[in-house]
Amino acid sequence: MKKFFLHAGLHKTGTTALQLTLLNNKKKLLDQNICYPGSGIPHKSHGHHNIAWQLSRDRRFRTEYGDINKLLQEMDGVDSEVTILSSEDFESSLLHPQRFQKIIEYFTTKGVKVHFVIYVRRQADYLQSMYSELLKVGFGDEFNAYAQIVASAKTYKFREWEFLFDYPKIEKSLASLKNVEVIFRNYNDLIGENTVLDFCKVVGIDHGKLEVSDNVDRINQRLVTRTLLKLFVRNRVGAKPDDFFDLVDELIGIDNKILTLPVNTKNVFERMADQNGALRSSDSSKAVDRNDEAWSAAKVFSFETCNLLLVLMGMNNNPSRKKQVIEEWRRWVKIAP
Repeated sequence: MKKFFLHAGLHKTGTTALQLTLLNNKKKLLDQNICYPGSGIPHKSHGHHNIAWQLSRDRRFRTEYGDINKLLQEMDGVDSEVTILSSEDFESSLLHPQRFQKIIEYFTTKGVKVHFVIYVRRQADYLQSMYSELLKVGFGDEFNAYAQIVASAKTYKFREWEFLFDYPKIEKSLASLKNVEVIFRNYNDLIGENTVLDFCKVVGIDHGKLEVSDNVDRINQRLVTRTLLKLFVRNRVGAKPDDFFDLVDELIGIDNKILTLPVNTKNVFERMADQNGALRSSDSSKAVDRNDEAWSAAKVFSFETCNLLLVLMGMNNNPSRKKQVIEEWRRWVKIAP
């Protein structure tokens, strides 16, 4: 039986690396009777984000990138055994299963078996990785405020994005779709967190016949702490002279810092992971790394830190006092091992 796989993220689970590999190997995939359609892939992108944007009514949707009708027209001219769509932005529609109905009906009426493939990770990890990603697109809320919303609602909405932390709710939502098999994969359980290799096994792709970059697992990695703090401050207080942002380097130091959650917040997300049931990772109870250099993400990305940087601007003529204030801040953000 022919198969259709819709890879729906989630975000920060190796999606970009997977999409780059699939797009760069379109011809090699066709040799294996597998189609990775061109319709719906925006310029300079690798996944079918425009289809996801159309489903969620995202402002980034552009008809010139190819819409659902264009995609299905392309499929009419394809006779492959397997078809793959991939976009982490399908995540925004997972609690709205009716949005997928047109695509599902197209394939099921042709006798094609429909599969959704979704990678999930420990919610505490996802919370921090997603915050870092949001900083890149202008987000400026304090980490603690963001974490409290997620802990309460188990979802976070920003613009048209909807980031999901309640995995059993996703499972229940998609169970309403007829003739669809939903495959959940635990990102934290993957060897080396290699989504490309795992996805190939799920779909039935001969990974050994693909050209995979040596750096594919390093794509879209999290930025270092001082860069993330510069983004946070710029998003909150606006443009400042370059020497102002140099203060962040003085505050953080040269070495990258391990950022973790306050104990009370971490406990909330560990309980959330315990409720994942069959979707629980085998190491879901693993504590967030903590050592002598661990700092509280909630304190680093905070009103107090922004205000401190503004205060430090007036201390250039008093370097000893400036050094003292920086050391006091570092003691404040440090989490006891």
